Amino acid sequence: MRAGNFVAAFALLALVLLPPHLHGVWVESLPAVRSEPPAQARRYWQELIACTGVRPKRGRGFASIQWHRVAGRQFARPDTGRDVIGLWLRPGNAVVLAGEWWDDPRLIKHEMLHVLLQTGSHEGAHFAAGRGQACGLFPG
Repeated sequence: MRAGNFVAAFALLALVLLPPHLHGVWVESLPAVRSEPPAQARRYWQELIACTGVRPKRGRGFASIQWHRVAGRQFARPDTGRDVIGLWLRPGNAVVLAGEWWDDPRLIKHEMLHVLLQTGSHEGAHFAAGRGQACGLFPG
């Protein structure tokens, strides 16, 4: 097999085997509309940084977040089918919120904490019930 064919075959195999969130198809698989951030989101961002002490990673500040809205009270995660009201997606640094929760500070802060930590995990102290509530966000 020529080197060029091998690289192309490997890339295709990676796209097939990797979960969708690792190759950027999640937002496109949701009935989401790209939107401006919620009205108070920038203020919530500053409050969250002050409360948690977590600073954004290089290139992942507030301006880097792509905001998307899905109509309704909840939507299904593309990977699990589980109903959620919000979701952070690493590709595009995207925050997706259900429309009926669009202005809820607890949800906005919760999803922005994922942005700050650059992980979809709810493990660790920042998402723990007491800490999360103290910072005004939904705990993990």
